[in-house]
Amino acid sequence: MPPELDVIVPQHGQILHTIRFLESFRRHAPLGTRLILVDNGTPDEEFNKLVPLLKRVYCVVVRNKTNLGFVKATNRGIGLSVAPYVVLQNNDTEIYDGCYQGLRDVLDEHPKTGVVGAVSSPCGSWVSYDKLKRVYPEVAEVGGLDEAHHGFRAFLLRQALGEVSKVVTSMVPFFCVMLRQETLQHAGLLSEDYGVGLGDDDDYCAKLRSLGYEVRLDLGTYVFHNHRTTFRALYTNDEITAMQKENLAKYLAKWRGGK
Repeated sequence: MPPELDVIVPQHGQILHTIRFLESFRRHAPLGTRLILVDNGTPDEEFNKLVPLLKRVYCVVVRNKTNLGFVKATNRGIGLSVAPYVVLQNNDTEIYDGCYQGLRDVLDEHPKTGVVGAVSSPCGSWVSYDKLKRVYPEVAEVGGLDEAHHGFRAFLLRQALGEVSKVVTSMVPFFCVMLRQETLQHAGLLSEDYGVGLGDDDDYCAKLRSLGYEVRLDLGTYVFHNHRTTFRALYTNDEITAMQKENLAKYLAKWRGGK
């Protein structure tokens, strides 16, 4: 049976996070959802811890001998995707009932949307629940949801807000986003100009907007995200800051004339 949804997840080590993701995927991904797991050089003794869980889900596994970085791994997964809907997702995330359906509903209801993202757990990202309360007052009406991450969060958000999505003029972070296959075919792969990552999602949102698509955030879909666990394991804070600065310069030169 061909997949109805492909979920592309790159990983490098961080096996405990991947295990938690797989457990949530097994419980909450709808039938017809295929996982495309792209492993970036995780040693066999670590990767083998995933095998029992992988046998219990509909999946394709790709193993790179070395760490190619987030962007190249994601692009390799995109090249294997065939489903009409595609999710790009980090391995340090957890989904709940209705997460993927919520994102798909936005795409179905808004044909001009190129990519739709989800609300995240409290972290540095602008789409984290605690920060969104300042941007969208209606989110603040749902109290107590940032105290701990529980599976009923998405349900409560939907009950309070309904099927609410917002057009954003900047970007949505690609820890968990959904696109149509036809959009990926039109827009192409993530830009590998940004090295291992950091800025590739900004770039892709700008590309989609330049092609006439909208970028949306679904306030009714919550996905737990540990935020940059792999980057922090591989690089120091100073190194991450330097990469961000370098990639920001690339982004500005490409999309804003260097400004």
